[in-house]
Amino acid sequence: MSGANQRSAAISQAVATSQPSSTMRRSQQSAPKESKQAPRCVYFNVGVYDMSDPDEPEQVEQLQAGKTYTLVITCEEDRSAINQHIRQDGQRVTGRFYLAISYSYDVSVTTPTRAKQWVPFEGVFDDQSRHDFTLPADFPTCTLTINILFKTPQRPAPMSAVQYPLPVCGQKAPPSEIFKIAQIDQRLPEKTAILLVESAAQRHQVRLRGWSEAGQQLDKETAIRALISIEELQKYREKQQKQHFTPEAILNRLTYFSRHNPPALLKWLQTLLHTYQEPFNLIIVDLTEQEIPWELVEIQPKLYLGACARVVRWLGAQFFEITRILSAQPDSHVGPIISYLDTAIEAELIHDEQAALQRLTGTALPSLTDLNRRLQVSLDDVGMIYIGCHGRSGQQLLQQDVPELSSIMLERLYRCASPRLTVFINACESARTIKKSLDDRSNFVDAFLGYCASGFIGTLIQVDIATASTIAGHILRATLQPGGVQIAEMLRILRKTELEKLKQMAFPTRTDYYRFIDTFMYVYYGNPLARLRLYAREEVGQ
Repeated sequence: MSGANQRSAAISQAVATSQPSSTMRRSQQSAPKESKQAPRCVYFNVGVYDMSDPDEPEQVEQLQAGKTYTLVITCEEDRSAINQHIRQDGQRVTGRFYLAISYSYDVSVTTPTRAKQWVPFEGVFDDQSRHDFTLPADFPTCTLTINILFKTPQRPAPMSAVQYPLPVCGQKAPPSEIFKIAQIDQRLPEKTAILLVESAAQRHQVRLRGWSEAGQQLDKETAIRALISIEELQKYREKQQKQHFTPEAILNRLTYFSRHNPPALLKWLQTLLHTYQEPFNLIIVDLTEQEIPWELVEIQPKLYLGACARVVRWLGAQFFEITRILSAQPDSHVGPIISYLDTAIEAELIHDEQAALQRLTGTALPSLTDLNRRLQVSLDDVGMIYIGCHGRSGQQLLQQDVPELSSIMLERLYRCASPRLTVFINACESARTIKKSLDDRSNFVDAFLGYCASGFIGTLIQVDIATASTIAGHILRATLQPGGVQIAEMLRILRKTELEKLKQMAFPTRTDYYRFIDTFMYVYYGNPLARLRLYAREEVGQ
């Protein structure tokens, strides 16, 4: 908004012709009023004008996205006899007072800049008080209500003076489309945003849509040119193992990718971080096959998305006619653990996760075959399914010709009516959802979310066995805390810790770089506010 008590001959004429005469509003040549006035009951009347032609302003009762309007306020001794939609409450004026103009909506929208401010007046005014406001081009179809608040030095508590609802003709796609496509419940908690990534109509382009409490602030079709995908990261890892590549070179490529990301995306993420001033929840629904490592995206130099936000992913797994909808609300679950740990590995490498598992109440199964059988019977009271499968067996876990527990072999899983448990598959690439196979498009995330799980933890690439065991140990031990663990926050803390370590090292080693990258490769599909507590062995009454 801009402007207060501004005079316009064209608007004065428009106001004069659109309102009944009033003994309170006199000509613009009337003598100025003194600040001391006899008590008077005032009704503030409002009109909205399209100023496309400044010489012939048109009063409107419907707004259009992408246009600028002038809000005109006048003082009257009676309520408006023209517009029955305006709600006016008379106010007692004896001298100096203040008005504030704000806007409210019946749907979530982008809030106009400077939507509210207090404007001082020395007393009842004869002219118009004018204020310009602009609706963004992507403003949704909705009802916008202009609210005018009134206060005086003697009565500082704001009082409603005017409420004026106006229909807005906005963007064609309703905001609810984002939630429908993303398979997310529209009731979002505060400090939570959604990034929806879809393939665009034009080849090699994606459509990015960002949503938060303030409405839809990002809608951009663009090419992500300097793409680093999970598949590329995996290739770099293989080259590094052959001494053809250094981990620092991988990070340099990631930084190059980040700084060439679409500016609109980076600006939106930076705005979220600046607005919330603390870790916020970011739900990413990536429906493309580009496999972008979102947690490793830098939104500013050395400021990685996965370390400053509780990044979670979501996939609306389908079970015949039913599609899973993510509810991002506070939730907690308690239960025992079902686990399998491949012990045919050097004991020192898996010490952390093995020690943590030994502290938990539950069932430890000796083989993947036994685990598969156990997963076909009731899982309703289970807190977590943990699979620690490293090395060669872990790399083969995703292959369809491994009958013990490949993702396609999970179609006989027990189905929970109300999934609550968390699945943690600590194996190479267990969280990848893109499989380039003509006859098997299955993946672990879809299988477990479709049948029995509310959340899924896994990795995107091959990770170092010792690092994998350490991360698992941290998460499993945290589940023993009295309030359990908020998995999304735990992963953020682990990433941030590794980032700070790397920053403080004068000469990071190859191991240091890869521990940093591997930590960011752990991702979580599920509710960012969910908490999980597992039973300790010494707890009674299990």
